[in-house]
Amino acid sequence: MKRKLLLIAFLIITSTILISCIRKTVDMTSYTHPNYFGKTYRKVCILVEGRTLAERKFYEEILVSSFLDNGTEAIEGSVLFPPIEEWTQEYYNTVLNKNGYDAFLLVTLSEEIIRDELIPRVVTKTQTKVDNDTTKKNTKTTTSVSTHKEMDRILEIEMQMLMKIIDVKNSQVSWQGESVKYKDGIVGKYTLGNRISYMADDLVLDLQNKKHLMVYE
Repeated sequence: MKRKLLLIAFLIITSTILISCIRKTVDMTSYTHPNYFGKTYRKVCILVEGRTLAERKFYEEILVSSFLDNGTEAIEGSVLFPPIEEWTQEYYNTVLNKNGYDAFLLVTLSEEIIRDELIPRVVTKTQTKVDNDTTKKNTKTTTSVSTHKEMDRILEIEMQMLMKIIDVKNSQVSWQGESVKYKDGIVGKYTLGNRISYMADDLVLDLQNKKHLMVYE
């Protein structure tokens, strides 16, 4: 029993350290309008602005998933407001009110390349060939070594996410924030998804700390 408790304690400490290491790479700054201190939202519509259709869908799904995982009902803005025309503010308000959404979260994402470098490296390849001579009943082993040069591309990107919540009832910006995800190596679609997930989790945490979202155990 004692050993089991020690194992659980170790896992908790290890998880805390890992989470803190992730958080260090995300810098979050936000402010709440004085009229909305402690205002809690229960249904959030999240709209990513200024991206391609594929990027918009990709990022909105990640953001919504973070809200849902933390117990807050949320929906992709592209579902309520498909990007096939320019919707008016009046139309936004009408649709959000009709569907019971009390918060409209607008998100703008941007990236800055801070390092893009090709680094040469030498690749050594060793090949071993075994010849069995059945007539002489012996085995001959030949080893050859070849080298060639390859180029590794190091692409480091700093990602920034600007956010604001429009209170649907009053059509007023109630909260505004900025999140920066610092460089962490080579970037692909999977890595970008992880970066947005970290930023989305920090966003939810910030809103919970400011009592704009409920905290569910």
